[in-house]
Amino acid sequence: MSLGGDQQKYKSERKSRLIRSRSYLWATFATALVIAIGYGVISASGAAHGKAASRATTTGFGADGRSLGATGGSATAVRPAVTTYPDGSVRSVYRLPDGEVITSTTPPRGFDPLHASNAQLKRYGFPLRPGSDGSQSDLADWRAAMTAYRSDSPPSGPLKAVPGSGSRVGSAASFATEYSNWGGYIVGKTGTQSNTYVAVTNDFTVPSTSNTCMGSNLVGMWTGLGGTSSNPDNLVQQGIECGDSAVGSGSAFRPFTEFANTANPVALCGQTSWTFPAGHLLYEQMSYEASNKIANFYIEDETSGVAHGCSAAPPSGWSYDDNTAEWIGEAPSGTAVHFSNVNFTNAQAELDSNGSWVTFGSQGTITKTIAGASSSTYCISPGSIGSDKDSFTDSWHQATCY
Repeated sequence: MSLGGDQQKYKSERKSRLIRSRSYLWATFATALVIAIGYGVISASGAAHGKAASRATTTGFGADGRSLGATGGSATAVRPAVTTYPDGSVRSVYRLPDGEVITSTTPPRGFDPLHASNAQLKRYGFPLRPGSDGSQSDLADWRAAMTAYRSDSPPSGPLKAVPGSGSRVGSAASFATEYSNWGGYIVGKTGTQSNTYVAVTNDFTVPSTSNTCMGSNLVGMWTGLGGTSSNPDNLVQQGIECGDSAVGSGSAFRPFTEFANTANPVALCGQTSWTFPAGHLLYEQMSYEASNKIANFYIEDETSGVAHGCSAAPPSGWSYDDNTAEWIGEAPSGTAVHFSNVNFTNAQAELDSNGSWVTFGSQGTITKTIAGASSSTYCISPGSIGSDKDSFTDSWHQATCY
């Protein structure tokens, strides 16, 4: 998203909180040589390979700072390279014009993640089962999600790619409360590059909206890593948004991933037709492997049992900075459609130092960020951190953010 403008920052001290860890591994994706079929880049109208489609305007969910408007570019539809394996699994690989490579391996029909081996979970992009030293609540959360799983299907149709703006992020500092384009919580020291977090997870319920969500008032709920240092191109994120034509038509909530500020959002794992009804419970995990330069994305609709996971190599010009982890509601256009409360639960992050998982409320440096310009002008605000230290509620305040 385009960034700029001063942010009003209000500082206060917070006491350090005890760390409650959980130790389970995040799934990485096995590397393999893909013998591809059907790969190509086409225009939205089905024209010859490599030609630009019609102009499109989109608004990205970018690094921490004020949004001043949308970014435009020539939308290109990209078809995946598809490989079908003897066991019935399907690997789909999208190569976007900006260098981002998205790989999704769909499990065979009847796959049971609850009783699958770790090798199978890794292959198909599922979060691995909590280790023997994980807490019972962590294991219960994983079991609930895996038990709810019913199906996964390969992406269908081309993926729309709109060039990003590469806009700059304003300076940031560590403080307890700030006003910016984000509404939620940040853990870790902002304004630094400290290699603190490598993965994030949470559950939340899809909100309802009281009027039509479109490009001028779109909102998104997402979790991310980075995006708060002086480097403008270091935020990786996944979540849901409504009203973004680059991700899908209509006003329903759809899943997206983004490497900000280098690239604009794209449909998660190429799933351009996947939508979420209000009230559905979503479980998500995301990680970044710095050594392999690979992001791992996973979202499951626990209500319907549909889940999709994939990996993605970042676009050219993007670099990773794991100084912070975030759980955010955002209205990137500066105007927010009226939505019902969003309850984030089981919001945790994995430490880079030892691989343990911690509740966000247990961290020593926590920033509460309100989407707006001041205490009198804001659109999305998070409530207090729950007694479990891993939950809070994002609430709509008014349409105008700034």
